[in-house]
Amino acid sequence: MCNKTLAYASQDILSAVMVSEGVMILFANMLTLATFACNTHMIKRTTYCLLSVAAADGLVGFSAILTHTAQITCTFNGPYKIFCQFLWQVFQSASLFGLVLVAVERMYATVWAIRHRNAGRRWYLVGIAFEWVLSTVMGILYVASSKEISRWTKTVLTIAALVVLSIAYVAIFIKVKKQSQQQSCQKTGQERIKREWELAKTLSIVTAFSLLTWIPDSIYHFVPGYASISAIHQSFQVVRLLNSIVNPLIYFLILHNFRRALRSTVKRCFFCKEDQIAPTNDLMNL
Repeated sequence: MCNKTLAYASQDILSAVMVSEGVMILFANMLTLATFACNTHMIKRTTYCLLSVAAADGLVGFSAILTHTAQITCTFNGPYKIFCQFLWQVFQSASLFGLVLVAVERMYATVWAIRHRNAGRRWYLVGIAFEWVLSTVMGILYVASSKEISRWTKTVLTIAALVVLSIAYVAIFIKVKKQSQQQSCQKTGQERIKREWELAKTLSIVTAFSLLTWIPDSIYHFVPGYASISAIHQSFQVVRLLNSIVNPLIYFLILHNFRRALRSTVKRCFFCKEDQIAPTNDLMNL
């Protein structure tokens, strides 16, 4: 047992909260990946980016458990500390960059629909590979460079990612609204108009929530007297982790009949035999 001041005790409380968040994040995203694994007909090129985000978010939860359990038990030091910091930075970056990749892919599908339909699987794989390579570079910079260099590199790239995310979803919203007005005047494709409008609203909510969870911590990096290990910084990290908890809701809101597939997966894994469950319909309607 290590001796701790009141300030460190408050940080331990926040660390315990983040461990709890990590468990929920890991469970929710692993369940999401299991749903896709048990319903392989859902896995198409348009879901590759979403699967990458789910994997990154699940690993964010895993790294949160490792990092903050070590802080609570006073074992967060030496090589293990560097290892945890590296994982934390890589997976946090991959989660954010993955959301940006989803946003850009959806913008491309909405604004340049014909080109999107003709795009090959290779471009999705290249985008995902770039997401993880850039995240790994961020992790290396975080543990290998000076605190100031890693701090400013991380902050600038995070803000740039949030700007791209916002621009992509604004473009989607404007395009869908414009299409809705044109097609409503022609009184054709009403069902498609409704579906695309709901998608645009959903993506707007997702974007707003991502900004709300990431911006406070990013702004704090600019504040004079910034301290990476403090109760204030940990409070902002608690908020930021909420983004990885909510990300699985994207699947419920965007993917058609995903809830049915999830229910089928839970029953298949925990309650029923596989042959007792009726197969689900094609769930992809992106």
